[in-house]
Amino acid sequence: SDSFPELRSPRKGNTVYVSGADMNETMLRTAFSAFGNIIDLYMDSPRNCAFVTFEKLECADQAVTKLNGAVVEKVQLKVSIARKQPMLDIAVGKSLWGSLAVKNSMKGSHRDKRSQVVYSEDIF
Repeated sequence: SDSFPELRSPRKGNTVYVSGADMNETMLRTAFSAFGNIIDLYMDSPRNCAFVTFEKLECADQAVTKLNGAVVEKVQLKVSIARKQPMLDIAVGKSLWGSLAVKNSMKGSHRDKRSQVVYSEDIF
């Protein structure tokens, strides 16, 4: 809860949130690839932010430590662990259960996947 920020555990994840004016994908790839293998990079240019997903949690932690507040190509970056962590196949690993959970998740699914059964006889 936000009432007790000191009791909140630190966020964990392999995706970092980056904000800064006039960022570009090439600049971000160059700066963040120094910390590990990047498996996804998403830019939201109108909002001047981006999300960089690393292969390992440790890489994300190092990127936050080293690049938060740093100036890269005349752009001052704010870097933190992303609040929401995407469930990418490669991030889940090769676990059968992990991949099944991602594929069969009901979260965000608003369509009813049941089919209607119609009987030809009036049995009731």
